Amino acid sequence: MLIISGIFLGYFYTQIGIIGEATQIILEINPHVIQQVFIPILIFESGFNTDIYIFKRSFINIFILAVPGVLINAILLAFTLKIILNYDQEISWSAAFTIGCILCATDHLSIIKILKQLGSSIRLYTLIQGESLLNYGTAMTFYQLFLNIEKNTQNSFQELTITFFRQIIGGPLLGIFAGLIGSFWIRKIIRDDVLTSCVTFITCYICFYIAEFTFLGVSGILAVVFLGLFMSAYGKTKIYPESEHAVHTIWSFVQYVCETLIFIFSGIIISFEMIGHSTIHLDDWIKLLIFYIIMIFTRYLMIMCFYPFLKILGFGISKEEVYALVWTGLRGVIGLTLSLMVMVDDNIGNVRFKQLTMFYMAGIASLTLIINGTTCGFVLKKLNLIQIPHIRKRILHNSLKELVISCTEKEKKLKINTYLQLADWDKIESMSGLQDIKDNIQRQEQNIKNYNRKSSYTGFNDVDILTEIRFKFLRNLKRLCWEYYDKSQTSSQAANLLEESINIQLENTKKPLQLWDIIYMNFINYKIIQFMFAINNLPLIGRIAKKYLTHHLAFIYEVSTTFIIIGNQIQEVQKELPLRKDFLNTVHHELQFNINQAKKYISELSNNFSENGYIDKEDYNNVQKKVDQNQILLENMTFEWSIPTFQQFMLQFPFFSSLTRIGGILNFANCTLMNNQMSVSTAIASIETNGRPFEKYGRKQSK
Repeated sequence: MLIISGIFLGYFYTQIGIIGEATQIILEINPHVIQQVFIPILIFESGFNTDIYIFKRSFINIFILAVPGVLINAILLAFTLKIILNYDQEISWSAAFTIGCILCATDHLSIIKILKQLGSSIRLYTLIQGESLLNYGTAMTFYQLFLNIEKNTQNSFQELTITFFRQIIGGPLLGIFAGLIGSFWIRKIIRDDVLTSCVTFITCYICFYIAEFTFLGVSGILAVVFLGLFMSAYGKTKIYPESEHAVHTIWSFVQYVCETLIFIFSGIIISFEMIGHSTIHLDDWIKLLIFYIIMIFTRYLMIMCFYPFLKILGFGISKEEVYALVWTGLRGVIGLTLSLMVMVDDNIGNVRFKQLTMFYMAGIASLTLIINGTTCGFVLKKLNLIQIPHIRKRILHNSLKELVISCTEKEKKLKINTYLQLADWDKIESMSGLQDIKDNIQRQEQNIKNYNRKSSYTGFNDVDILTEIRFKFLRNLKRLCWEYYDKSQTSSQAANLLEESINIQLENTKKPLQLWDIIYMNFINYKIIQFMFAINNLPLIGRIAKKYLTHHLAFIYEVSTTFIIIGNQIQEVQKELPLRKDFLNTVHHELQFNINQAKKYISELSNNFSENGYIDKEDYNNVQKKVDQNQILLENMTFEWSIPTFQQFMLQFPFFSSLTRIGGILNFANCTLMNNQMSVSTAIASIETNGRPFEKYGRKQSK
């Protein structure tokens, strides 16, 4: 609809007054400005909000789909345009490959919102989001490669190859380096939402411009992608906890505005450039529909080429998820921006190629958004990829029952209020939605009776119930972990490690909790520790080893104690879950066993590292020896004792200076000791004015 609105504005801009004048100004905007201003924001925001743990586990799958997958899909689409759709006489192979690369840039921004609303698994939409993030960069790189060939730039194959690899390798390295600097900068900001947000924007744009417009010549899009991912993994925890929400809110708002403007701008430029002096004919519209169908099929072929690897690497994907990946491959803002850049490039002489690029990109973007976007939920449900476990539904049902009871009790108290006697409580229940909840609960209760169940949980497998309870416990543990961090009770490194350990446990909630074993394996590296212990007595490097061991042991202690604290706090959560106590106690005992293991480890750690648990026996003896030597020196040291003068006594205790007259004496005595004659005169004057009984003493001392 936004593209159609833009086309409408562009076509009738001469007839709509002030809005038309604004539209004419938009027509003067170069699409390269859109790339340099809007695209960095869209990419960084997506990377910044990525679930980094799922992304890391799925990275190999994402890489396969976004790098070799883009190349194969671009080749198939170019073949479709040249051979199947019979554009062989109108565009060259390099032009066909350029269009194919542009059409390979999938857009996750719209589809991710739909998937989250439907309750799709985080693995699926992280895979879709990750593929879109990386193929932004690869599609852009391949696009520039083939477009330079189309424009007959005087570059050899060797130069083009070097440029390609410099972009795809240098971009991520620059993004990580920029992330390090940005994280260090943000860490210095405390309680300043505006400044923190500004630093993230500055880091994003500087990274993009250094990549694109300096001697480095690397991919700016890939640099911003990896900058966003780095900030999600490490930089996010450097943001002051109270400012984090504001930063995310600002970025989400700006991302929404930029995405909206790109679609409108695209429609305006399409109407101006193509309508009236267009080379697009009726057969092109028919070919567009055929191309849309073939494009869906070529994406399926591309994924199936790598399916033997995709199903065993990372989390693995099923056949149903393959179909979901095919159907959710929407096209959007990145492709539209690249096609706009082709459209206004004066170095391209083939007008037909320029208009076909814009026509196919705008057409495919519109078709995928209208057809795939609107039917995505239906397709995923048919593929059984959006399923809420029955036990989770039952927990929700029981929670709603408790909510209704609580609301009913509150309603009874309000009805007693003298000033609310004339209120229509039936209408209030209807308007507030309480009546709908009651009706829904009654229908579910009737269904339960029809199945002749004796209790709320009869008919459910014990494994399913325990799996759901473990899932709830672990989600609450993750929440408590970050709440503990927000209160500055633990470090970001400890919070990150605990979150990653909980995420690993969330992958297998059908088995008893083994959370402590996962945490232990995450922070213990025997080879490194043994090596550090072996060299800690050596000169120079021994100091580095001791420092590493000290920090490492402190980190272990911090992680362990944090886990124990949040594990104990989770006992309060079990009271809130509307489930049978025997199931809750089972999971509680599993968690308590892990907590006891952590306590045992801390006890062993303290026994192994003398007294305080930080240094070995030899280091402890050396420190103790120095303390004993200092104690002997103190015992043999002699001190000179002297009684302070009256003036020194008065000066040492400022309490007496609050008295007016004695304060004058103190000022006078202090000035005398400092040999400041002018100040002495001032002090004397003060005494003469405020302290008559001491007048003679003051004058005597002033001589």
